[in-house]
Amino acid sequence: MESENQTLNDLLAGIAATGTGSAGGTAIAVVGAVAASLCEMACRHTEPPAPPEDSPTTRLATQRMRLLALADADAAVVDALFGTDAEDNERTRRRAVGIPLAVGESCVTIVETGKGIVATRDGPAIDDAVTGVLLAEGAGRAATHTVRTNLDMLSDPTFAARVEARVTDIEAVVGDGRGAWTSEE
Repeated sequence: MESENQTLNDLLAGIAATGTGSAGGTAIAVVGAVAASLCEMACRHTEPPAPPEDSPTTRLATQRMRLLALADADAAVVDALFGTDAEDNERTRRRAVGIPLAVGESCVTIVETGKGIVATRDGPAIDDAVTGVLLAEGAGRAATHTVRTNLDMLSDPTFAARVEARVTDIEAVVGDGRGAWTSEE
């Protein structure tokens, strides 16, 4: 995908295309990055000009960049699993689980940081942080749904159980990724 060199229109056209590469996981990571950006912007409008290294702004910027890297990684793993030179092996299947899991965990950081911003700061940009939190919650739920869907590809039940525990931790913050339209309830 190479998010650094792609326009938004090209990204969306790539997701909508019939080939392999960018797909749902890529979209989820990008939405998470947008959520981080909105919360980060609200921080920049409400904090001192030189925030400390461990500031919410720094945490959010780190998550934004991480999510863009995960978007690229997701496109690569989709291509590896379903492309013309498919690599259907346990390592690739674990990546298909691990990438959306990492996206969900980044969304938790965004939600928790964003809620802290909304609760403790004031100004017109705070509404953007609320939007960022809502987007991160949705992206986190979509990520956990993707993880659960991809767990069926794994052959190691112990690894799958550890992943499921992490999904439960994510859902404690962002909500359950299984919608009313699924039969998983």
